[in-house]
Amino acid sequence: MKIPTTIFSKSNLILIALLLIGLLYFCLKSNTYIHENLSWDEVHYSSLADKGIVYNALEKNSLNFIGFYKIGKARADKDTLLNQQLVKEYNYPDENLNPFYLRHYHPPLATYYWSFFTSNANIYEKDKSLRFSNILLGVFTILSLLISLRIAKILTAQSFSSILIFSILLILSDIFNYSFETLNFHTFQFLFSVIFVACLIRWINNQTKKNALFVGVSTAFMFLSLETGLFVVAGAILALLLTKQIKVIFNFSLQIFGSFFITIIALWPGILKTLAPVKTWIMYAARIFLKGNDEYDSVDMGGAWKTMFYENIVLFTVIIFTVIILLIISRKIAKNKTYIIPYLVAFTYFIAITPFILNKTYIFPVIGLLIFAIVYNISVIDLKEFQYIKTNKKIKEYVLLALLIGYIFIPFFNLNYTDNININIKERESFNQDILELKELLNSKHNIIAFNGQSLRYYLQDESIVDLRKNSMQNPGYYIRENGLYKNVTEELKMNRIGAVVIPKNYLDYYPASKTKILEDYNYKKIKLKHFEVFLSQ
Repeated sequence: MKIPTTIFSKSNLILIALLLIGLLYFCLKSNTYIHENLSWDEVHYSSLADKGIVYNALEKNSLNFIGFYKIGKARADKDTLLNQQLVKEYNYPDENLNPFYLRHYHPPLATYYWSFFTSNANIYEKDKSLRFSNILLGVFTILSLLISLRIAKILTAQSFSSILIFSILLILSDIFNYSFETLNFHTFQFLFSVIFVACLIRWINNQTKKNALFVGVSTAFMFLSLETGLFVVAGAILALLLTKQIKVIFNFSLQIFGSFFITIIALWPGILKTLAPVKTWIMYAARIFLKGNDEYDSVDMGGAWKTMFYENIVLFTVIIFTVIILLIISRKIAKNKTYIIPYLVAFTYFIAITPFILNKTYIFPVIGLLIFAIVYNISVIDLKEFQYIKTNKKIKEYVLLALLIGYIFIPFFNLNYTDNININIKERESFNQDILELKELLNSKHNIIAFNGQSLRYYLQDESIVDLRKNSMQNPGYYIRENGLYKNVTEELKMNRIGAVVIPKNYLDYYPASKTKILEDYNYKKIKLKHFEVFLSQ
């Protein structure tokens, strides 16, 4: 498919320029966060990325599926004796080396990417490099929307204008900038779910073996990005059922399933040993059904969406009204019913992910799916049939461009780039100073436990620090994990056998003064730093 020259109209060239300005804003805003230290999750990802692509691909130091299942069943049955036997039999791996645990049960594609940014031995420079990787990924994400038109073979002047407009709205939105502030897997899912739906549409409109192969490969990349690729596939199957096209899957099952399995095994061979995606969904089921869903119990679904709507009012309002108008129009003049397919995929993801939105990045892929759905919908209807579209076309273009220009430059006035980056640098210097003080305080101590211990091991370069764990949200207690089981260390604390307890300030919601007073009662000296509370045995 040749790129039509009509896409480079005067108005589209202006839109391209505005998009580039939007990308500049995103890069500048993201750069103000580039000095931030890594969070608990991010330290896990960085530590694993450090081990390289091969380590992650082969799932080294990860339980095979049989061992995982047997040990998990013993724990569910609360059979401590059997658990101890199985832990020895299967050589239960150290959780600080286990890729399945360090990825938080997610697939490995993101860690492959991050591994290209962790070569610097200097931790401060490594952190900056990982932050830069997110800026680069943000640019790739916008490019994926543009490329999706070419993949789906819907690249026209009209569709190109539409994708440019929505890309501009997206890149200036809170949800976009927030999603790339931290290392996470949902940004990768945005990128590859959009590519998948574009491949799906291409195949539905031109059912060839080659296009079926694209569907299989893009599905594999989705599952390599995040386990919620299952939601996208479920939405696609639902859409094919409702549009009465499900039978075509059987005609091309060899190409789709063959290319899917070949791609995922080639890029993640360790899956043959661990069946990691199955383990992931077992872990989620255990969290929900065996642990009383305490992790997601605090999710306020209505409140979360209400907050996100207000934070992204321009983007969300335009998306909602455009979807409503297009669906009304399409019922009358759409060339075919395939326009509904991307909407159903996006809606399925929206419904499936909403009960779990602990963080607003979780819904980021929904935005990408909806933008593609809108642009595809526009491509299958002829807007010229509507008289109100014909009249004053130039005036409407100029008004739209004026609004976009105003919309894109307003954030620049509120950026405060120099001030924000200086604040960020000073905060990092303060954190680094605390790390130096902490190193001095802990210098003569043994048996140190710390909430968010992985971060302290990372920044103090001390592998002896043990993770302090909470037993539950309501009653955290003082626990460590041994061979995957929680062990209460209150008695060790009482006897002062633990040399120090370190709790980062941002985790004091779990351990307020009423919970840490017990440490002072056990004769631990409390020392307050800016970022940590430290309790030292005396």
